[in-house]
Amino acid sequence: MPGLFDLLDSEDGRLGLALLAAAGPSMQPTSIGQRIAGAVQSVGSQRDNDLRRKLINSQIEENANQNTYRSAQVNKLAQIQGLTSGLLGDWGSPSTAAPAAGAGVGGAATARAGARGGAASRRGPLSRRNLAIRSTAFRARSRLPPAVRTRP
Repeated sequence: MPGLFDLLDSEDGRLGLALLAAAGPSMQPTSIGQRIAGAVQSVGSQRDNDLRRKLINSQIEENANQNTYRSAQVNKLAQIQGLTSGLLGDWGSPSTAAPAAGAGVGGAATARAGARGGAASRRGPLSRRNLAIRSTAFRARSRLPPAVRTRP
């Protein structure tokens, strides 16, 4: 059963209280129109504050729902990765499939040199020096007879 104070939580109750406050005495002389306008304005600002509060609460709920969805997606991807790594063995692991992400051309050359047991070169395979060596070797091979042109 609604009580007397439940009326104060409604917009009409707030307007009534604001009008009662506007009808009371004040230290500044103002007209009745200014007082009524102030009362209506205070009710309007209260309504705006309520709408802002509801908007913020809905954004908080939406963020919580998105976080729940993202964590479910991460769990699902982890399950899929676990299944594929179980089926593929070492082939599916990212550490053996490719060099480190962002290693670039020089990083791949360094990884290959380290795998061969040799010293890692600071120059990439497309450096000027390496291209000059390759072009010189190609020219030397092209001058040889066809039977000798095969690579060792």
